[in-house]
Amino acid sequence: MSDTNDDQVDLVDDDDDDVEVQPMSVLMSYATREEAIDNARVLVEHGVGANVVPVPADELEDDGPQAAYRIEVLPIDVHRAERALGIVEVPEDEIYDPENPPKLEKGPVPWKTLILVWIAAMVIVPGLAFLISFNMFNR
Repeated sequence: MSDTNDDQVDLVDDDDDDVEVQPMSVLMSYATREEAIDNARVLVEHGVGANVVPVPADELEDDGPQAAYRIEVLPIDVHRAERALGIVEVPEDEIYDPENPPKLEKGPVPWKTLILVWIAAMVIVPGLAFLISFNMFNR
């Protein structure tokens, strides 16, 4: 067992499962905690899990603020998070326009299958039920 304190997470996977632990990617840094939390809320509203953590003291600039906070997300969500916060411009063709929704193409109707199922449900099953019940009560 490794020694840990409250600020550190033990990344040693003691289980026998094959789940890999992904490190979080730093998305943005903010001067105040409230600003970081507000932006993390925006990410959560867009379906991106976000974590607000203080910036370690050794990473702070000497002439900058004495405390800072940053938002961390999973590496797979970085692109979506950048779009949600407006860091990256969303291409014009990917913006949804309610006035001009995309056209949905319908696939072909499987008429043969529908007719066979209808015949089985409306003719064969009731016919077999009639024959079985007729033979049972006719004995």
